[in-house]
This record gives sequence, C-alpha cells and structure tokens, in this order.
Amino acid sequence: MSDIRLTPLPRAEATWWHAETIRHVDLDSNNHVNNTVICTWFGDGRYSFVRAVLGPLMEAGDYPVLVSMRVDFLAEVMFGDHPEVATSPASMGRSSVTTDQTLYLGDRPAAVCRSAMALLGGTTRRAKPLTNPMREALASLMPHALATALIGELDKGWDYAKFLLTHERTNNAQVHRSRRELERLADLANNLADSADVIAARPDIRLRLEETAADLAAVEMTVLRVLAEEARAWAERHLFRRVVTIYAGANEVQRTIMARTALGM
Repeated sequence: MSDIRLTPLPRAEATWWHAETIRHVDLDSNNHVNNTVICTWFGDGRYSFVRAVLGPLMEAGDYPVLVSMRVDFLAEVMFGDHPEVATSPASMGRSSVTTDQTLYLGDRPAAVCRSAMALLGGTTRRAKPLTNPMREALASLMPHALATALIGELDKGWDYAKFLLTHERTNNAQVHRSRRELERLADLANNLADSADVIAARPDIRLRLEETAADLAAVEMTVLRVLAEEARAWAERHLFRRVVTIYAGANEVQRTIMARTALGM
C-alpha cells in the first residue's frame, strides 16, 4: 500500500455533486456509517457522473467498468450527517478515465477516492477507445488537472515533439562511428580473398560499399545542416543580448541627438 495519502478534492474544483441519505441499515455497531457503504456512495457519484457526461456520447450497449479503486478514510460519518460526493475527472487514458472524489460533510472532507474506469464495447466486451467528443467533454471538466499536468504551452505539443525529434535523430546518427565502421569493413574487404581475388574486387561488394558510403555522406550533410541552423540561431540570440546593454539609455541618447541637431544645445 502506498504511504502517500490521497488529497481531498477542493470544493471549488469539483465538477459533479451527488447527495446521499444515511439510513439506519448503513450504520455499524459503533453507530458509524460502515466503510463499505462509503465505497458504495463513491460508486453512486462516479456512475452518476459517467451517465450524465459520457452516457449521451456512448454507443448503445457500451458501458464503463471499474478497473481500480483506492479509498482513504479521514473522519467519522454519523447518522444525521448530510454527505455529498464531489467528483471530477483527473486524467484520461486510451480507453479509460481516472476520477478524483471526496466525500464532504458540509465543508469537512470525510473520505477521498481515486478510481479508474474503462469503456467496454457492448458486443466485443473489450476495451474501447474514448472518442474525441468524450475526451472534449471530460477535458472541459478538469481544468485543475490540466493545469497541474501541463508541461510547456497548451497546443504546442507537436512543436515540442518536432524540436526534440530533430535533436534525437541528430544525436543518434553517430556519423563518426558509422564512418569508422565503414572504413574497417572496406579494409576487411581489401584483405580477405575470395578464390583468387580479394572480396573488394567483386562488383557487387564494391557497389554495396559505394552505396553505403553515399548514404552515410547524405546523413552527415543532414546532421551538419541541423547543427549549422542551431549555431546560427545561437549566434543570433547571443548578438541580440548585446541590445539589452543599451535598453536603459536609449531614450537619453535619442534626446541628446535631437537637442544637438534641432536646438544646437
């Protein structure tokens, strides 16, 4: 079991509320609401949320199933309390949604729950990917989750991916190592004999070596082009930083020039 306790969902961030009524049958021998009943309340809140938000977007026969659930109990719940379950989506997977829930007694949290549900197809009974309308509906209800999980700027993911991919491929090319291995291969071909002739003398072997050398040269040129673009961008940034050194005095310089030219001062 994890030592990290779940954090109550702030009332202001809850996007769905479900009220419960305590019955005498819900009480245990200590006059507390039984913990299993609280788990049922979380299920009621969770499925009422899913029915309202995803229900209209699901195909006939599709249904959500509980995949995992964790509950931390924080305070007693007694007969006469007025429990409310706050629910908000926390994250999405390919075919699943994770929800954060808190059982509130007024302004006091009594229990917290984190659970994951998967969408199953009614005919296949297998996990089914969430549709784009489902994702849009869920995303619109979890601004706090998006804000805490966001890295960089919103809608800039593809730009970041292209930038990182360029550097990844540049680094992984290892042109110098490939060139060294190709030279070793050529030396072996020149020193190993096949019948009376060395292997390098065979037209097919010579062609393969030349094609590989040409491919390697093309990769090298691509890497050098990328590095040159990066160097130029670095140089531009470095030169632009020099402008900062005169920002503070630019107005004074211009006023001095105008005063000398127009007023003879």
